[in-house]
Amino acid sequence: MKIKSNGSRGPRSLFWSAVLGVFFAVTSVVGTAYGGIITLEGINTATTTTGDLLDETGYLGITIGVVEIPGLQITARSGSATQTINATAGSLGINADGSADTTDAFEDGESLILSFNQDIRINRFDFNRFDFGETFFVSVGGASDIIINYADLNNKISDLLDTNVVVFANTEIVFSTSGSHVIGLDGLGVEVIPEPAVMGLISLAGIGLLIGRRFFGKEE
Repeated sequence: MKIKSNGSRGPRSLFWSAVLGVFFAVTSVVGTAYGGIITLEGINTATTTTGDLLDETGYLGITIGVVEIPGLQITARSGSATQTINATAGSLGINADGSADTTDAFEDGESLILSFNQDIRINRFDFNRFDFGETFFVSVGGASDIIINYADLNNKISDLLDTNVVVFANTEIVFSTSGSHVIGLDGLGVEVIPEPAVMGLISLAGIGLLIGRRFFGKEE
């Protein structure tokens, strides 16, 4: 015998409302996962870029908020006490102090070291003057170099490479080249990965859904 509803909400209805409320609230947080292009070249105008703030930083390093992605912090330093970061309207690179090197690019023996305060995914490298036969190196957390050749670029006119490099919070990324290669870096496409705690809440919400199906899935 079925009992006609009187419009009141029973335990099952309340349970589903609570679980679905948590689920949609949490997934909406994940949906706001953010990212963008970090501009490393220095515009030097009324518009300040991350590159402008990193310009002339040496081996001691600097930590700043990423201009293009609010809430994300970047720490940057040169790879040597005799090198400084050089960000111009052309691109970002490294200068070797005292050697008349004023190029806004990476040359043999020069390196840039970056890290972020959150887990990120680098989904694009925006290079400058990346020519045929040249090679660029990226090392994450001391691992073997990711070797990027000119032939790897998705767009050889704009010097773009789409990629999927995951970097955990506070893990150093080293950028460099070798030989006679001269390569600049205009920007990085970065996506902030949701916090593990948020992902844990999603898992709990999913478990709640399964429990609900087990205990409330059948008609009374």
